[in-house]
Amino acid sequence: MKTNVFIIFATLILMPFSLFAASVTFKIDGLRSNRGYVWVGVYDNEKAYLKEDGQITDCEQMGEIINGKVDVVCSLTPGVYGAAAYHDENGNRKLDTNFIGMPKEGYGFPNKVKARFSPPDYDEVLFTVGENDIVLEVVFQY
Repeated sequence: MKTNVFIIFATLILMPFSLFAASVTFKIDGLRSNRGYVWVGVYDNEKAYLKEDGQITDCEQMGEIINGKVDVVCSLTPGVYGAAAYHDENGNRKLDTNFIGMPKEGYGFPNKVKARFSPPDYDEVLFTVGENDIVLEVVFQY
């Protein structure tokens, strides 16, 4: 009985937060193959940006990669976020790099921001989530 009361109470307390989540769709384009999986990490502060354990959520790939394109979707509460994506072609759940640290797999950022010799700064990959669903374009580079 106590468990049922707790579940009902927790649901009523947390329900308003879930009502204000918006769907964020990352339209991924420019993948060099249809193999593997695309991961998008979302960050809520500059210190966490691009840190392995820094993302607040991983977003879900919707369907298979077809003709180098796929959508990745997550649900976020209103706020300002940064994001980075990579194409895990070999399925090892990490961005593979060469001996000097350059990515061997594809990567991309929202708003079609391109990396030049280093990842873009956090403020370049920011986007704002309000109450409405949004769509962000991510063009991959290798």
